[in-house]
Amino acid sequence: MAKLPTITRLIEEDIPQEHRSWFSKVLMPLNSFISTVLAMLNKGLNFDDNFDAFTKQIEFTESADMYPLYIKNTLKGYPKGVIKLRLEDITASGATAITDAIDVDWGISDDGKIKINNISGISSTGYKYRLTVLVF
Repeated sequence: MAKLPTITRLIEEDIPQEHRSWFSKVLMPLNSFISTVLAMLNKGLNFDDNFDAFTKQIEFTESADMYPLYIKNTLKGYPKGVIKLRLEDITASGATAITDAIDVDWGISDDGKIKINNISGISSTGYKYRLTVLVF
């Protein structure tokens, strides 16, 4: 992958003399755009601010009748995916990350919400969990 260019702004002296009169009018907005884009591409992008995606945390207690769990869809359209980012056991004081293979089975409810039908890999009834997902 290519690295970002080292140039971060243009100065009037970089422009040939015969073009400076009209180019100076666009120089400030162009430099502002360049610096914003470079800052974003230099590890400044995130799902919530820059993509049609969001992260959501849900806390729940495992039980036989807990499903489905619902998440409000704030995307511009229907989601294409729901990815588990983290699952923590929060039953005791402090949070313990669950590192076993976990899968989130999801769909869309009739009213457009994201419906989590099942979370495989957890089976301890009565335990309290915190699930963090990325919806995109």
